Amino acid sequence: MGVHVSNGSFRTSNKGVVRQVFNFAIGAAGAVGTLTQAGANVVSSVTRTAQGIYTIQFNKLYPVRLIYATAHCGSPAVGNAMVVARVDSDSFSATNGTLIVNTSGNTGAGDTTQIAADPADGAKVYIEVAYVDQTTGIAN
Repeated sequence: MGVHVSNGSFRTSNKGVVRQVFNFAIGAAGAVGTLTQAGANVVSSVTRTAQGIYTIQFNKLYPVRLIYATAHCGSPAVGNAMVVARVDSDSFSATNGTLIVNTSGNTGAGDTTQIAADPADGAKVYIEVAYVDQTTGIAN
């Protein structure tokens, strides 16, 4: 529901917060597989730019104002190496309509140091973003 406030010649409109969820499958060698969206068509592509680095390209140069973004990785088998996914907190670009997700795993048994790692073949990376869809005349 929109909120409209009229004060003389000033008009303020805020469509509210929108939540989008989507996921992408991981193929061999970290390749991006099928992108699944809940009918929203908010993402045009996901590209693996390097090991453990995935760039999400939104269809439009939105979200206007990103409020929240999170990522996590689901593994296809219990025995797969544990890989975590997280949003690069400095990566969102409203100008380019992009967001970067990093995936990492540990260096080996007994060592919890995280290094860039691709999820296992068959894994899925789940993304959730919440943003202000349209804002006119509203301060940060």
